[in-house]
Amino acid sequence: MKKILIASSTVGAGHAVRDAQLARLIQEHRRDGEVIHLAGTDTMQAGNGGPHQIWACLRPTAVPASNGRLMGSQFLPGWVKADLDHAVQVARCARQLRPKLILLDELHCAVPLLRSLGYPVIFMTDMFALGEAGSGRWGARRWPELMRLLIRWASGAVFLGDTRRVDEERWQLWIERNMVCPGSVAALRPPEPEQADRIRARYPGKKLIVVTAGGSAAGEHLLQMVVEAFEQIRRRVADAVMVVACGPGIDPARIRREMPGLEVHHYLPDLTSWLAASDLVITQAGLCTLEEIAQVQAPALIVPLENHPEQIANAAYFSRHYGMRRMEADALGPDRLADAVVRIFKRFGPEMRKKYESMGPQTADNSNGVDGFLELIDRFL
Repeated sequence: MKKILIASSTVGAGHAVRDAQLARLIQEHRRDGEVIHLAGTDTMQAGNGGPHQIWACLRPTAVPASNGRLMGSQFLPGWVKADLDHAVQVARCARQLRPKLILLDELHCAVPLLRSLGYPVIFMTDMFALGEAGSGRWGARRWPELMRLLIRWASGAVFLGDTRRVDEERWQLWIERNMVCPGSVAALRPPEPEQADRIRARYPGKKLIVVTAGGSAAGEHLLQMVVEAFEQIRRRVADAVMVVACGPGIDPARIRREMPGLEVHHYLPDLTSWLAASDLVITQAGLCTLEEIAQVQAPALIVPLENHPEQIANAAYFSRHYGMRRMEADALGPDRLADAVVRIFKRFGPEMRKKYESMGPQTADNSNGVDGFLELIDRFL
């Protein structure tokens, strides 16, 4: 069997979630291959149920945040060290397994290391140009140069998501010329309508608010504020119920409150179906979650992590093209959050979900490159 490794960045759980989808796609396409997914020790549930193997061998990367703000001076050194450690760990796994191909999802230091050891490497990313918001002039100028250098080192390159999330047209054109662009990974596995219907049936006549903040501990402040705001929301929005998914990085005991209509879970299996069943989603601005929300066309209130350039860019894109409402983390508080939720429900009225779906996205995702992605895989096998 031809072994194929997919290794996921451990900054949050979104990388592991989308790479699990890609692993399924590759495994179903290449029956003569054996796909092994290297993921974080805290994201095992992300890939459960697939035909591929999962090795939870990469340590989680801490995302230090305070009151909804990324602590960049603490995050950067930890991220660099984790990236180096993961490069070494992936190299050890490669030496043991001798794969025909390695796909690296934003594991930057692993690209030159594995290429120097003679392995074919496909580098995957969703973040090419940061923009000055949250990254400053240095980051806006230097990050694309780093990406281009990694892509030259790699045997192939994949841009995940819609290239129009990249603000500058010159970088959009460069990506489309030099990278394979399969579009939104969320579109590879749409939710089953029956599962969303079963979830809705558990809350007859209720307005279901689903809250999720990704896979790191950085979303704890948002979850705490939302739960504190729920008492006001429940008084002002008739029949409102709230289901909170903490994710692997947050202890549910720190969020849970004894309150009618409130459920707090560590993990929600098949989160996409919960998003599809919801009347409103409240979330941070991780790409994987926002793509899933856009796919099921759920109304959403997004609160990007302050000082986080990627989340700021994601929030701008999805609020502009998919009608999601945006709220800044520095303005977050129970009163303002409750006001924002009430405004969203009032805007659409009783038939909120149907009216939102009728709007549709203002731009379509360029998700026509799945065949190109599989052709790139085949080239090395």
